[in-house]
Amino acid sequence: MTTLSIDLDEKTRSDLDALASMKHQPVDTLVKMAIETLILEEREFQEDDERWEEYMRNGGIEANRVVDWLDQWAKGNRQPCPQGRGKDKLSRGHGSH
Repeated sequence: MTTLSIDLDEKTRSDLDALASMKHQPVDTLVKMAIETLILEEREFQEDDERWEEYMRNGGIEANRVVDWLDQWAKGNRQPCPQGRGKDKLSRGHGSH
């Protein structure tokens, strides 16, 4: 384990101490939790950004294709979910995207 030193203004430190007292937790535990939460949220944001980039590269699914697919399901014709435009072209052997 390593130690990290940070400078806080008086109000932030006072608020942190009050929160620690209210939660019956040591200040360092709350700070660790806050840092872990920040890291997790940033990782999730990065993953969302990567998914968006993948969507932009491969294209989306047109609404009418989704509606047609759902109509087929309602009729009992259970087909796989339509893929993005780029993926359909690859899976059908019509070249790459």
